[in-house]
Amino acid sequence: MVAMFSATDYVMFAALLMLSACIGVFYGCCGSKQTTAREFLMADHNMGILPICLSLLASFLSSVLLLGVPAEVYTFGSSVAILMIGMGAGIASSSFLYLPVFYKLRVTSAYEVIRLQTHRSHSFI
Repeated sequence: MVAMFSATDYVMFAALLMLSACIGVFYGCCGSKQTTAREFLMADHNMGILPICLSLLASFLSSVLLLGVPAEVYTFGSSVAILMIGMGAGIASSSFLYLPVFYKLRVTSAYEVIRLQTHRSHSFI
């Protein structure tokens, strides 16, 4: 038996798309206007810890992760848990080593750090 979408599924999908579109249009027209990239990407360094943590959590817990990990465990067994140890080490190292440096330098990517370093080296020549 092939499972198919019913009319209720299509209505719910359309309603979700409309809600997302309405939120985007509202904030595009009536929301606060960010004038610089710093205001848009870094919230002008005025965000609290909770929104930042929730944003990082949403980034890490993507739908690919939620769908992919159970499939990996089913296919390859629980040895996939070793990957979680590496993932935890990567998250910890980026949280305690890289993010404080990025925050102090007020940059959003590694490319900006490289740009700062190259400009600094060219200024001495």
